[in-house]
Parts: sequence; structure tokens; C-alpha cells
Amino acid sequence: DIGAYNTNFVNPHGLHNNDHYTTAYDLALITKYALANEQFKEIASAKKYYNSDNNFYFINKNKVVYQYKYGTGVKIGYTKTAGRCLVASAKKDDMEIIVVVLNDGNWFNDSYKMFDFAFANYKNYNIIEENQLMLTDEQKNPVFAESGFNYILTEEEKSNIKIETVKTSEHITNDNNNKVYGFYKISLNNDVIYSGKLIYK
Repeated sequence: DIGAYNTNFVNPHGLHNNDHYTTAYDLALITKYALANEQFKEIASAKKYYNSDNNFYFINKNKVVYQYKYGTGVKIGYTKTAGRCLVASAKKDDMEIIVVVLNDGNWFNDSYKMFDFAFANYKNYNIIEENQLMLTDEQKNPVFAESGFNYILTEEEKSNIKIETVKTSEHITNDNNNKVYGFYKISLNNDVIYSGKLIYK
């Protein structure tokens, strides 16, 4: 379950069906999940593929991989009902962006503008590092973050990040048999965007 709650696919090819629907947000979620697969990333970013059995080249019709400097994929789509649709990805330094445009006659240029805006205004911030010292308990024992967390933010959003630590009354251990102190929550504008365990080592 990746949270694509407003999507219903009834065929594998994407041609029109009245019961076939999705949203730009859901397509971005699905693409994020797919890009975690290295084989998918390789296929989506390929400019061409040679089939040696038939001595035939397949050319990628997604112009993002040719035209945009940081373009890495992903897929174009078109039907008369849906119009021109594009799910595109681009990576610059340590930040990868996914852009989705639907029923957009200027699909490629609009995507490039959104990429440019994102790379100019957002950064991939390291909010918490794995094994970062978070606090000391009442007996002055150090407590650490079990996992790290990175998040893409504007500079203004970064200033609104808040981290809260919570002690649990339960006596539990994690998968590595570390005693768990509690958990930490990371919030942006009062919305929790991540939570992780606090552990003893």
C-alpha cells in the first residue's frame, strides 16, 4: 500500500475505459515506488534499446531523456480522452524530482519549467542522521535515533521543521535487540511527516 487511493487501473496498457482513473499525485507516488527498482530505472532512462534477435532498435519517445540536462525518464502517454500526459523524472546532485502533467499540450516544456523551479528553490535536507545522539535520559544514558531522515524542502519550510521526542512506557526492543526509549516525530507546519524509534546502544 503506497497511498494511491484515487487510482483504479482496469487494464495494463492505459487505453481509455470509464472505470480507469488516476490523479497526478497518485502517478507520482507510483513512479517513486517504481524508481526504487534499478531495472525499472534502467529501462525508463534508456534512449534506445537494441533487440539482437530481430536486429531492431526501439527508440524512447520520451524527450525528457534527450532534451532536459538532468532528465532520467519516465513515460509519455496519449489518448484522445486523456490528452497528452507525461510522468517525468530528473536528478541533479542528490535530489531526484518527479513531475506529472495531464492533458497538457505543452507537456515537455511545462515539465522542464517545473524541474527548473524545483532545483532552484528546493534542497534535499538531512533532518536526522542515523545513530544521531538525540538526548540523554534521567540516568544520563545517551539515546540515539535508530534511523535517519532526509526531506526535500525550501529554505523557509526548513525553518518550520520541528522535532519532538516521546518516551514510551513499554519495555520493548528493536530488531537488533536494542532497548527502545521511545520515538521521535518530525513535523512540518504541524503535520507529522516522519517518525522513528529512539534507542539505547
